[in-house]
Amino acid sequence: MTLERASHIVKSYSSVLGMGFQDGGRARKFSWLPASPKDILTAFKLTLALEIANGTLTQELSGLMLTCARSISYFIPDDLADRVTFVRLTEEKSLSLLPENVEDATPAEWATYNEIEAKIPPGWKIESNELDLKLVNESIEIMSELIEFIALVQKIDRSDHLYGQRVYTLANTEFISSEKRWFDMALRSAKK
Repeated sequence: MTLERASHIVKSYSSVLGMGFQDGGRARKFSWLPASPKDILTAFKLTLALEIANGTLTQELSGLMLTCARSISYFIPDDLADRVTFVRLTEEKSLSLLPENVEDATPAEWATYNEIEAKIPPGWKIESNELDLKLVNESIEIMSELIEFIALVQKIDRSDHLYGQRVYTLANTEFISSEKRWFDMALRSAKK
């Protein structure tokens, strides 16, 4: 992946995040992503490495980039996103029919609530709840991976003529020799 492509992926992905949920949905769909989750993560790594090489990676910028990147885990297969949205919207609708203190609900209100909740196919509610926990754990793993990546890149000697190649190796992607010039320019400008 070139640094230019990485930058494009990060910008496109950030735009998708900025759209929030669409069509009243409650889940983000894979089909909205500008690249595969693996490629998006690699793009973030290369972008972070370039910021480090430039000497421009601040705590604020790294925090923002890590927060964006960890949201990759919240994009799920489209059919699953549709099921999650159905469950969440159905739950919201049924709960909105009950009084704030559910103990004050009348038998008729409970009957309507149960009727709406019964529209959720068996297993979908459990699937939705288990998914929440899985996505949070994946999000934490992504954050940890990126924090470790930043720490490792910061240990690389910036005067090392193999800096770019080492970064690509840490990012677990193929080094493109033409990309060496980008890192060389960044390192020269950072020294000024």
